Amino acid sequence: MSQYRSEPSPVYQQRRSGFPSAGAYLIGSVFLGICILISAIIMSSSLKALGKAVDDKTFASTYTSPDKLTVKTETAKKYLSDDEAAEYLNISKKAISDAISDNKITDYIITDDGYSISVESLDEYFENEAYQIQIKKKSDTKKSSE
Repeated sequence: MSQYRSEPSPVYQQRRSGFPSAGAYLIGSVFLGICILISAIIMSSSLKALGKAVDDKTFASTYTSPDKLTVKTETAKKYLSDDEAAEYLNISKKAISDAISDNKITDYIITDDGYSISVESLDEYFENEAYQIQIKKKSDTKKSSE
């Protein structure tokens, strides 16, 4: 016996057409259709979730941004007469004069008719007086509870 075979080797027989069979096309088409369907379902649920998130954020639909944004760094001071200041704070004119004498209101100008008082200074004075009243009330309630 020789080490070589005497029989002819098998030859790969190619199909006549060289294209996959109709069954392979059918299986591939079904697989592709299922993939497209699954991806459409996933995208649909993602879009619904995104739409719900946007609807929940009401500021996104009602907020309008300004065309031009300007920042005013310095504002002109506004002054009131002592009558206007008393009316502004809803206190007497004498209380305004007393606050000026006690240096509780510091930003003012003496005029022929009385005082011209800065609104900022009036606001600071009023906030300080309101704060002092709150502190006094707290200390009174603390003393009465003891």
